[in-house]
Amino acid sequence: MYKNSIWLYLKQGLKGVVKFRIQFYVIVILTFISSLILGISLSASTRILNNYNEIMPKMDKFNYVSSREVGTKKDNDPKIVPMADLIDYQFLAGYYSIKKDKTDSDNKSYGYNFNLISVANKNESKTLSKENNQDSNNFYVDAVDENGDYVIDPALQDQYKKNYQETFISNAFSQKRVKDSFFSMLSNPSFLETFFHYKYDSVKDEVEYKSTYNKYQKLEITGSTIYADYVDGSSQSESEIDYNYKKDIYGNFFTNAVYYLREYYLQDLASRKAYLKDTTFDKLWQRDIINKDNFSQLFAPAPKEDEIDDSSKQYAMPTNVKYPSKYDLYLINAISSLVGQVINSVIEYIQYYIDSSIAKVTEEQKTSIVSEDDLKVMFNKVEDEKGNTIDNPGFEWYDSSDNLDSKKNKQIANVLYAYVFGNFYSSDLSEYKEQYKDKIELMQFNSDKKQVPYVQQVDLSYSYEEPNSGNTDSKIKNEAQNILEPTANIEYDRYVCKNATEKYSKGLRGSINQLVVELDIDNMPTGTVGKMSDTKILKFEDEKSTINNELASSNGFNYFVDRFDYSRTKFNSVKLYYLKSDIVGEATNVTVEHRAEMALADTVQELKYRMVVLDELWNSRLTIVSGQEPKADNEILINSQFAKANNIKLGSSMSIGGSAFIISGFAVDPLTFYPVADLDVPIPNIKKGVIIYAKEDTLKRIVTEDFSKFTSKVLNTFVTANNTSKSENAMVDYLSTMMNNESYLYQAYNAKQKYTQAKTNNSVIENQTKLLNSFNKGYESFKSFDESTLSYNWTLAPMVTKIFQIFSYTVSFLIALIALAATLIAIKKTIEMNAGEITILKAMGATSSSVSVSYLSYGIISSFIIAPVAWLLSSFFQEWIVSLLISYTGGAYWQATFDWQALLVTLGIFGALTLGVSYYVAYRLVKKPVLEIAKIKDTIKKNVYLERIKEFLTKNKSFSKKFSTELAINGFSKTFLTAITIFIASFFIAGAMAIPGVVKKTLNDYYKSVNYTNAVNYVDLVGNGPLSKSALSAWQGVESYEDKYIDTQGKLDSGIGLIGKSTSSTQPISDHSVMPKVLISSDDGTYKKVKYDWTYSAALEGIKNENGEVAEDANVISFIASIFGNNIVEMLGKSISIGDIQLLLDWIIHSDDPKYDNLGERQQKLSQYSTMLTTGLPSIIKTVLSSGVGDLEGTWKEQIVDVILTQTPAYIRNYLNISENRKNQYRFGWTFNTYIPGTDSMFTQVNMKNKNDEVQVTGLDSTQVAYKLPENGKNIFLNQIQLNEIENILFNRNNASQNLKDIKVNGITIYDAQSRTLNIPTLANEESSIKYKYENSALKDMRSQVTRMILAKDATNIPNSAWKYDDRDYVYYKTGDANLADETGWIDPASLSDSKFTYASTFAGSKPNEIGDGYYVNGFNRYSKTKKIVNNSYGFYNINSQLDKNGNETLNAEIRPYYQYDDVMLFIPEQKKDDFNSMLNAGDNTRKDAWYGTVSKEEVPSDTRNDWKKALGQNSEPESYLWIRPYSLYFESSKPYSKPTVNLVGKETENFTNERRNFLQYAFSKSDNPITVSSNVSMDWNSISEGNVKEVNLTKYKSIPVYGSKLIIADQGLTNLINGYNTSRYIPFNFSYEDAANPSGEYEVDGVKIGKYKLNDPLSMISDSRKNDWVFGKDSNQKSIRPSMWYNGSYSNASEPYFMTTQGSFSMSPRIGDYSINVPNNFTSTVEIGNIKLLSEEKNLINQIATLIITIGVFFIIFIVIVSTLSIILISDLYVTQYKKFMVVMKSLGYSNREIINYTFRFVTLWSFSLFLLGTILSYCAVYFTMQFVSKNIMSIPVGFMWWTPLLSSILIMGSYIFSISVTTKKIRKESPTVLVL
Repeated sequence: MYKNSIWLYLKQGLKGVVKFRIQFYVIVILTFISSLILGISLSASTRILNNYNEIMPKMDKFNYVSSREVGTKKDNDPKIVPMADLIDYQFLAGYYSIKKDKTDSDNKSYGYNFNLISVANKNESKTLSKENNQDSNNFYVDAVDENGDYVIDPALQDQYKKNYQETFISNAFSQKRVKDSFFSMLSNPSFLETFFHYKYDSVKDEVEYKSTYNKYQKLEITGSTIYADYVDGSSQSESEIDYNYKKDIYGNFFTNAVYYLREYYLQDLASRKAYLKDTTFDKLWQRDIINKDNFSQLFAPAPKEDEIDDSSKQYAMPTNVKYPSKYDLYLINAISSLVGQVINSVIEYIQYYIDSSIAKVTEEQKTSIVSEDDLKVMFNKVEDEKGNTIDNPGFEWYDSSDNLDSKKNKQIANVLYAYVFGNFYSSDLSEYKEQYKDKIELMQFNSDKKQVPYVQQVDLSYSYEEPNSGNTDSKIKNEAQNILEPTANIEYDRYVCKNATEKYSKGLRGSINQLVVELDIDNMPTGTVGKMSDTKILKFEDEKSTINNELASSNGFNYFVDRFDYSRTKFNSVKLYYLKSDIVGEATNVTVEHRAEMALADTVQELKYRMVVLDELWNSRLTIVSGQEPKADNEILINSQFAKANNIKLGSSMSIGGSAFIISGFAVDPLTFYPVADLDVPIPNIKKGVIIYAKEDTLKRIVTEDFSKFTSKVLNTFVTANNTSKSENAMVDYLSTMMNNESYLYQAYNAKQKYTQAKTNNSVIENQTKLLNSFNKGYESFKSFDESTLSYNWTLAPMVTKIFQIFSYTVSFLIALIALAATLIAIKKTIEMNAGEITILKAMGATSSSVSVSYLSYGIISSFIIAPVAWLLSSFFQEWIVSLLISYTGGAYWQATFDWQALLVTLGIFGALTLGVSYYVAYRLVKKPVLEIAKIKDTIKKNVYLERIKEFLTKNKSFSKKFSTELAINGFSKTFLTAITIFIASFFIAGAMAIPGVVKKTLNDYYKSVNYTNAVNYVDLVGNGPLSKSALSAWQGVESYEDKYIDTQGKLDSGIGLIGKSTSSTQPISDHSVMPKVLISSDDGTYKKVKYDWTYSAALEGIKNENGEVAEDANVISFIASIFGNNIVEMLGKSISIGDIQLLLDWIIHSDDPKYDNLGERQQKLSQYSTMLTTGLPSIIKTVLSSGVGDLEGTWKEQIVDVILTQTPAYIRNYLNISENRKNQYRFGWTFNTYIPGTDSMFTQVNMKNKNDEVQVTGLDSTQVAYKLPENGKNIFLNQIQLNEIENILFNRNNASQNLKDIKVNGITIYDAQSRTLNIPTLANEESSIKYKYENSALKDMRSQVTRMILAKDATNIPNSAWKYDDRDYVYYKTGDANLADETGWIDPASLSDSKFTYASTFAGSKPNEIGDGYYVNGFNRYSKTKKIVNNSYGFYNINSQLDKNGNETLNAEIRPYYQYDDVMLFIPEQKKDDFNSMLNAGDNTRKDAWYGTVSKEEVPSDTRNDWKKALGQNSEPESYLWIRPYSLYFESSKPYSKPTVNLVGKETENFTNERRNFLQYAFSKSDNPITVSSNVSMDWNSISEGNVKEVNLTKYKSIPVYGSKLIIADQGLTNLINGYNTSRYIPFNFSYEDAANPSGEYEVDGVKIGKYKLNDPLSMISDSRKNDWVFGKDSNQKSIRPSMWYNGSYSNASEPYFMTTQGSFSMSPRIGDYSINVPNNFTSTVEIGNIKLLSEEKNLINQIATLIITIGVFFIIFIVIVSTLSIILISDLYVTQYKKFMVVMKSLGYSNREIINYTFRFVTLWSFSLFLLGTILSYCAVYFTMQFVSKNIMSIPVGFMWWTPLLSSILIMGSYIFSISVTTKKIRKESPTVLVL
């Protein structure tokens, strides 16, 4: 019976729900929304976190990462020197003892070094573990000379004791067995014959010497020579003769040396010798990885000494163990590099004296070929003409006939032995010539002569100068003097080498490398320090490459996948690199992992590819979320985000790079969980960024030849501390132990000591970050986890999920509270309505509990219907949320998660909680006594304050107003709740609506000041490489030529379709074309009778004589080959297009020459030339481009297109195929650029830094159109006159320091003479203001960091003015004045266009033998021989601009000859000549006057002299100079160059086939190059300006509203100056071959009408009548644009990226201004373009983010609107219920619905409207100030609102209110009073 009553009560309760439908509906909807949100949140979060927990645990968080591009050679590449893991303190360095911090960046390291000897005090005895050692220490650190003075200064003795202490190296090389075998090798006839071999073959006209000698090649030791090469034989085929030659010659010495080195090292390691403390292997011992128990397993036991050479025995020695442990393998290869370096040092010694002798013979005899006899005579020469002893090798020439002369062999070996060790092998010198005795004794340690081992670290404090000041601070100087007092009188010339060749006269003296220190007159170091040797064998580097270069090739990585697959024979430098990091990682308790990735950008489709190489490690960390692993080479995996965004299905095909691939699956790994395809833009662009996972061989199919130059290979190195609490300590330990930055060995070593000290004391390293940064520099700098974009993979997903959960839980909780409150109100109202029934039930005996059960209906419905349905739907709706989140996290789409936890939580909240609270409230209300329940009625509580308010509001008011107010005040709680709900809703809806408005406003204003559509950075220029810039040419864009064609339909010739409407209608000015525009000749060679002809006329008509008659018939192929051979030998600033060749045919087609009046003649000529072009031209182009294309077919145009296509990626080919015009206009070449005036804006970006910030400044010209500048923004730009004034101050030109004054531009003080400050005015965006530390609107004391050529020995910054163009020949030719005024004819070559340089003969003398070589070998002043111009010299239109003092421009134009590569000069102070000798000796010294010599300072331009004085830090100018013509081909000695005497006959084609080097190219291909390139040179303007500029500041003139990244705009001229660039401008000359507007006639071919045109006279183009048309441009604006010739990037306003689609320009990286066509270059050949920024891509990314924000905003708005509407309905219903009877009475009295609503809700509405306004205003204020805070402090964004957002939010809120009122009053409005009262 009780159960039945309970069900009756419940049933009655469910029926009672419908009595209050509005509350019921509100409760249902709110409960559903809350349950749905909670379900979606829990299931989506679970799904994301499940993905995270599945994928991310496969890799631990790293602590540090380096990401560097490999496959390229940089000046700061990391080095691997395994020997540094064995001994770490013998490197070369210069330091400042005055600076207490040894890790100070001014302390410099110069090179790796290891000492072969040891020194000791006399009272110290030396004990070795072997009995048969022979003590070689004939020198003692405390030795005294005959006067009793210390030979080694006491101030240096401690350094000697440390650096030359007894080590395993000195012990090993002191062993008699090692000495004997070394001496035996040196005296081996085969060894000597190989390196003395010099044979001249008169038949072949070739010299067999060094690399051309087969045996030399087999014996040569390079950086790739490994241990196995010495013990197993060479890498050549076993069938070849001398397969074991290296083993045969070196084997005995090598085996002995390695044996003892290894044995002594292992003994010392096991004994824990102090000098090995904290080296890599010692740390392995400390960590118990190596210990006594496993020692014999890790390091194979060696044989007995007397059995080393017994090949019949098989011992467990590394020589015979094929698979030693990795530690042993590493050890023996480290040791072998040292032995190899020792052997190579004696080879270098022999070759130095042979090469020097060859150079002397060629110079004396003026012959390019040196005979063996002459070489021997010179080599054996020991005295000069005056009988004075000269530097000599110490022995006579050795040849094969001396094989039986053992005495001679031993004499040579003795000298070589002494050269290395500083000691004789044999002291018997009785049979030596006196001069040879002197030589060998000079290399011998000698106390009396104070010949000592070299010092390895030199204190430079006395040369210390205060930064930013030209003078030494007296306080610092005094302090330095106090510190250095003991060393003030050191005779440093005894301890160091003073030049690059002194080691050959003084010997190595027991050290592998030596310091080269420049000394002053007091014999003290000047601060100019360098190293003697590059020790490439120790570094496992080859002559032309570094380890970084070897890690990858053009189409992928080298030995990455099998990097840990090594053995004695399967080993190389790349595997050694990985092994080193592995072993050092173990030693320092960190895990080191490498990851190979490649990046490719498809700029046309705007796609970016990030390609991950899958090896065993990274394949194990891969998670395939859908599909399967690739099984074929054409299968790949991609990220699911890109697949979904582009609707790519499993199994579909995708074209990438050079191949098509099948998508086998979608995948993710821990480093791509945050799916960024471009790590430089750390925001996923899932539409345009694809991540590819594939095996190495598969990826190589993508990076085909045409894509290789566009692909970056990136090696990521991850370092993870095994003790995570001390990760920074571990990184200091790891990186300092690696010692891989040669410039910071000093800092690394001292950091290692600090780490050891802290570890010993169990303390923390002070200033860990500063310490790490002191040597964490260069190309492999590491970033911490937090600094790396890759950290987002670990941090973002949990953070986003947590934020999403907090937001959704909060929302769900608030809605649940509202629903619960509505439930309780409904229960209360139901109980009040059912008071009578409850009274009866209780009177009948029903309990309070049983009655309360009937009011659980709301909870039951929520629990068993609403919550489960909402949960079920949430499992499907989760995809919408997950899809948004997966864009920023990893995982799979369309994989719904049914989370039972979400159902239980939902049931718990809306089931148990609702039921419990409902029962509790109902029970509290019905448990009262029956009579009290029966008396329940509405009571109105009076409030004194409310009554006063009511009285105030109704005073003197009309009845309607008074009545409405009375009702509202009496129902104040409902009125207040309604208004508060409106206020909250207004606040949130207005705020939420503001978000889309702000986003829309941001999108509208984000690019408001940006006009460009794409931008590109070019390969960095070398500022003091005058020809490193790109040549420019103007045009109007490719589309402007589309309508300039006539379709001949093949009627003129079967191979000719489209032709130009006129001769050159389809031709831009093509200023950088390889084809010169004009040819210059003279009837008698003089300037007076000079004449000009179009190049194409000569090509078609033949070469004419002085009478204008054809002297030589036209041969177009020879003609073109001649021009190419002269202009592209040095591939700088030149371009080629099909249009250049097509013009030859158009020239014939449109010619008005009467001989072509006969159509047949014209067609015959066309056919003839088409045939010649088809036969000869493609092969020339193919040779020039070194194309890999096979046999060619088709017409000449089709063949050339095929060649071009091999050099261009597939996406560029799509553009070429759009039209014939596109093919004609496409230009390919080297270091050139085409721009559209008024559309493209060149810029110069310079990197600057001060103590606080590293800043990038963008220099733009005043004519730029890339940005919309703020009002008066153009005031920051300078004109050329003002710029020249600044330049004079910066370089102290024209006595600027004598007349310093302020320089103001447009009211801005650019130069402050009093403070000597250069203030560069800038326009800076707010982002830069946030990120940089401005002081009074200025970034102070900025220094530019640039790429420059420096002297390798001492890092002297070579001045720009060291380069000059010698134009004196042209000036003299024009004027005839041999006595040129001072410095007349010297031009800065940086101001000349690279496109106008040639190797063609241009000038000649008056005599018959003064032409060609007879003219060009006439030395420094050859200009004085100039009398004639060589006929058919290349000419161009040279237009110059001059400004008067008011800035008015005057133009001058002339036709002048091309500049000559032979006239480019480099001046080097003669005091540096010794550093250049090895390069000079390698050149053709028979004609050295053609390419180098010396001159006195009087003949050198003054700015050159002054700038060198400043660069060297001297008080006076150098007295004499070495001059070099660095581009002269006369340098080549093996295949001597000859200058043609006649132009255009085709002889120059040999320049393509013969390998000829100029000085610049040769020097940069050698490891001992006296010049090197550094990418981190600081421009010291205080020194350069001689104190005129003490500080450079960037002052913020105005703000520019540009967003997204930091931007600082300055005048390009100023940025060029501080960047070390030239400020010259390019003026495009506008010329026309014909008068296109006035055809001279017309002819017709089968209905096709073709115009004939008369050619213009070339000279007429520069007539005054055309002066207004001299400058290229279609209007005055275009003609006014003068772009800077020096720039490193450009913006383009064109919609198409023309820099990619219409041209292909190649370059070397770095760009020193050399790109030789047919010789191996030491730098990386690449496309000229670097980073590309496509604004459309950026906009897509911004739109993607905006869409996400708007989506979230719309969702939030909908949620607020629904919840607020339901809340208002709920409260309004209570209000209506309270006044229902009153409203019924009014209706029965005849009041209309409008009047009833007005009386009832008037006050409530007005009150709600007031709070609506307040809420809206406060919301917008909150949003505005929040955005302002973000914009000012976090990231700069446009701040503002769209006008429609407040309007729309008002409509939504008012609509919600009106809808609520209409719903709650519907019954009263619709039904009759009779029904309402029932």
